[in-house]
Amino acid sequence: MQNTRHKLDETLLTTSLVTVVLISNIIGAKAALLFGLSLPVGVFIFPVSYFFGSSLAEVYGYHVARRAILLALFGSLLFAVCAWIATALPSDPNWQQHEATYNLFLEQASMIVLGSLFAFLVGELWNAKVLLKLKTRWQGKRFSLRALIAMASGEVLSTFLMISIGFSKSLPQEAILKMAIHYYLFKVGFFFLLLPALSMLVKYLKLQQRL
Repeated sequence: MQNTRHKLDETLLTTSLVTVVLISNIIGAKAALLFGLSLPVGVFIFPVSYFFGSSLAEVYGYHVARRAILLALFGSLLFAVCAWIATALPSDPNWQQHEATYNLFLEQASMIVLGSLFAFLVGELWNAKVLLKLKTRWQGKRFSLRALIAMASGEVLSTFLMISIGFSKSLPQEAILKMAIHYYLFKVGFFFLLLPALSMLVKYLKLQQRL
């Protein structure tokens, strides 16, 4: 019974991580002006991926977290391939008036996916590694601080990769740099607000496992 519950919690976290990444990739194709800052729309949901990724790494270990990350990457890659096929297929004559808009959206979404493939791989794997190295050094204590350090350090390269690749065809270089800085600060700040909920989730999962 204990093992079944363990697997269920692990599966739910993995599914949630994959779902969040796919949603953020699709809606993130739009550059929005939020609170006076230029940001991709996915800014409100992508930091949640670290919420689930950190939980998996802390409770179940690096190998489980890495498997979930690779599943999310596979889902993103599959979306990009399907988007390419969709735009390559000939259109029905009645659809011609929507063709340009549809192709433009999928092309931009595919660029976001391409950028996030590299960024997510770097950021999430770094996050899991640093989180667990600090866990060993601090003997399992200070989870919130460990999670924040791991996320903030991993997001430096991850954010600039995602923005520079994802918006390379739709924004000028100056706007890309400004967006990357805004995006990084916003994600780290948003993750900081999620830390109390993340700590409670990790404590609950460890209690379920009797760790």
